[in-house]
Amino acid sequence: LMLVHGAGCDHRIWKSLGAWPAEHDHRVVAVDLPGHGESGDINRQSISEHAIWLASHVMENNSGATVLIGHSMGGLLVSAQVRDFRGAWNKMFVCPLGEASLSPEARQAVLTLFETAPPRYVTRAVFVATPHRGSTLANNWMGRIGSALSRVPESFMSLQAPELVGSMTDFGRSVLLTADPLDGIYRLREGNPVLKLTESRPISPWVTLHSIIGDEGRGDTPESTDGIVPYRSSHLEGVVSEKIVPSGHSAHLHPEGKAEIRRILLLHLGG
Repeated sequence: LMLVHGAGCDHRIWKSLGAWPAEHDHRVVAVDLPGHGESGDINRQSISEHAIWLASHVMENNSGATVLIGHSMGGLLVSAQVRDFRGAWNKMFVCPLGEASLSPEARQAVLTLFETAPPRYVTRAVFVATPHRGSTLANNWMGRIGSALSRVPESFMSLQAPELVGSMTDFGRSVLLTADPLDGIYRLREGNPVLKLTESRPISPWVTLHSIIGDEGRGDTPESTDGIVPYRSSHLEGVVSEKIVPSGHSAHLHPEGKAEIRRILLLHLGG
């Protein structure tokens, strides 16, 4: 069981689960993302770099059928672990990857993100208050916690090099040549092409999905919001369960949210 916190938080957000998961035969790893908590690694600051970092930690902690649970931004990182991005390069560039003029660092980053198969040992994922399609409050939300996580690593800036721009598809131009700053907080606005690209990639068929979503106790789903992420963004087709919790953005802290996580973990042990 790997627990992934959101931006501006650390592993302590999961303490509300107590010792229950470990007492029920789950090997629990609650990570501190780079630049958060006790990690001390401030060099990895973009969503892409965090996704690569998480992929390596998932691999290192592989102990059989694994459950990933992500809250908010952590849910986006979990989503990246269970989707197949192979072939995404060809949606953005006409030029084959092997012929692209890239630095060694950029090429390795592209290969990791776009040409690596998702791990088969991740068999279940839980998304808690996850902004799959961004948020209309992205400016205020990201402004409060800092814009670092929405930056693109320097190696990816080379994808805007003149020799590659001419090879971009219309979709590639919309992703990489948007009027919004490539390293700005606007990358999490609703409708931005990066999140659309992520959502368009297929989820591994061996992964079972669950959602836990807050509605601030208003009971007005599907018009609801958790105060940060609207339901239209946190809702995900294809999940086997979707629990609406009368809470704000911290749905994992609500008693019903915690009970749902326990239910899912028991289900996983039985499956």
